[in-house]
Amino acid sequence: FISQGHISPTTFAKFLLADAIHDAHVWIDADTIALSGWDELFREIDRCSSEQGLVVADRGGESDVTAPDVSSLVFNAGVLGWPQGARREWETPLASLPEVDTQEQFLFNQLYAHSALTVSEKFNYLTYRFDKLNPSDLPFIIHFAGAHKPWHLRRDLSQPCMTYHCPWSEWFVAEAELLALASGTELETELIARQRKSLPAASVPLRRDHAGYLFLKLLSSLGPVAHFVVNFMKVLKQWIPRGTHPIH
Repeated sequence: FISQGHISPTTFAKFLLADAIHDAHVWIDADTIALSGWDELFREIDRCSSEQGLVVADRGGESDVTAPDVSSLVFNAGVLGWPQGARREWETPLASLPEVDTQEQFLFNQLYAHSALTVSEKFNYLTYRFDKLNPSDLPFIIHFAGAHKPWHLRRDLSQPCMTYHCPWSEWFVAEAELLALASGTELETELIARQRKSLPAASVPLRRDHAGYLFLKLLSSLGPVAHFVVNFMKVLKQWIPRGTHPIH
C-alpha cells in the first residue's frame, strides 16, 4: 500500500473491510455529505447479484477502464455498495499493478468496472460536476473529491461560500447541525478540538491539482488579513467554476 499525494494508504481499508464483511453493506468516504434519500442505495444492493459484485455510481461522463488517468475511470470508489457474498481476489492484481494515479481507484475499476451494477451519479456526486447539478433533482450523496476539503477552510471565512451556495455549503450546514446536537457534551469539546486540528492538515506535493489546498493553508496562516484576501477574491468569482473553488 502506498501514499499518493493527499491519498493515504488507508484507502485500501475498503478492500480489507469488504473481505472481512461478507454481509451486504455500504462504504462511504469520509469526505461526503449524505442527504435525505441516500439510503435508497440499499435497495440497489438488494438487487445486485454476486456476479455483478458491486454497486457503483455513474460518473456522468466519458469513461475508459484501461486509462491510467483516474478522471477517465468508469466509476469513483468513494461510495460502494457491497452485496452479500465473497469478494474478488485483489492482492495478486495489486502486486502487478503499474504505477498509476491512485492505485486503489484503478484497481477497483480493473476488478469491477465490467460487471458492476451502475446507479445514478446522485449516489456519488463529485463536486467538480457541481455546475451540472439540476436544482430540482438534488443529489443524495455529495462527494468532496480532491486534495482540498471543506474542513481545511477557516470557519470564520465560510460565509461567502454559504452566501454564494458553493459546493461546500452542505458540508458547513451538516457540521453546524452536528455541533448543535453535541452542544453541552464532551463530544462537542472533542469535535471543536479536531475541527481546529484539521485546518493545517498534512503537507502535499507542490502540484497544480493541489493549488486549492495550498491556498486554504495560506489563508489559515494569515490571521485577520485572510478576510481582505477573501474580499478581493470575490471580484474573480465569475471566472471560477463553482465546483472547483472553495470560496467565492
